[in-house]
Amino acid sequence: MLETSATPLVWIAMFGCIPFVLAMFALLPPRRAVLVSFLVAWLFLPVAKFDLQGLPDYTKMSATCAGVLLAIIIFDIEHLLSLSYAPKWVDFPMIVWCLCPLATAISNQPDLTYHDGLAYVFDRLVSWGLPYLIGRLYLSNRGDYATSPSRLHRRPALSSPVRL
Repeated sequence: MLETSATPLVWIAMFGCIPFVLAMFALLPPRRAVLVSFLVAWLFLPVAKFDLQGLPDYTKMSATCAGVLLAIIIFDIEHLLSLSYAPKWVDFPMIVWCLCPLATAISNQPDLTYHDGLAYVFDRLVSWGLPYLIGRLYLSNRGDYATSPSRLHRRPALSSPVRL
């Protein structure tokens, strides 16, 4: 189901996100493509939600994550398979944040079931865990910050919209 206020432009934008992300990975280096994909999606995709049966809601974050994961599999599978990411202690709060709905469902039985808890965990993994994991994969070492948005102040042509 789709929100009742959706226009054809919402459909085009939401389902055009994945081809846009694939094009970014084809044209840019993977780190920069990840940054551009998430920033453009967050800034320009509409706040719309498609309720899909058996899947998390299709929102701008889930569309971006799906596109980025598909692009990583197609264009940069070596980086994903190299296992350059190993969980560290700083990842513990994100793991707890993603698993909290399961603990809530268990403590609120019989009103909530394990199925409800797992559904909320899956939704939180898509909304928070995947962007975090992608960021840790591509922005985890010091050399990766050369393409980060914090360095826009050194590129006046790129930062002029930000400064307005």
